[in-house]
Amino acid sequence: MLPKTIIVIAMFSLVSMSCSKSYKWITTDRNEKILVGGIKRKQLNDDKFPWFKKNYDSYNTAANTDILYLKAYNARVTFVVFAGTWCDDTQNLLPKFYRVLDEAQFPESAVVLYGVDRNKKSLKGEADKNMLSKVPTIIVYKDGKEIGKVVESVKSSIEVDLKEMILDSSH
Repeated sequence: MLPKTIIVIAMFSLVSMSCSKSYKWITTDRNEKILVGGIKRKQLNDDKFPWFKKNYDSYNTAANTDILYLKAYNARVTFVVFAGTWCDDTQNLLPKFYRVLDEAQFPESAVVLYGVDRNKKSLKGEADKNMLSKVPTIIVYKDGKEIGKVVESVKSSIEVDLKEMILDSSH
């Protein structure tokens, strides 16, 4: 009887933890809505963030061989991303990043996305643990090992910078 009770309590705990929100909305004194915490990409397709769809759709990846290279690694590379929905650099780079990942057929599970406030704080301290200083910050992992970061902007393009990180980690 006791093991059944423990199993039921454990299952209830898991369900209630998974149902709790991992994000929250903050309204600034300028009446600006900021998404903070663990967020999902689909939340960025909201009317509150028209910049996401606009910049995603306008990023041209046609005939891009760097995308083909990234596609070869889509099962081995993952990302932790810190973004500020209020930040011009995030509004520019994050939609392009997702466009490249879509073209390279990365699974949605390859990205863990955290929204941060204007002080670059996340909801549960993830930003502090990663010593976040600028957004967006894209931390790149290959086979579970950190191989590089894109911080605030790219050198060439998001796809070229990611490809170069992967190439450099192969040596």
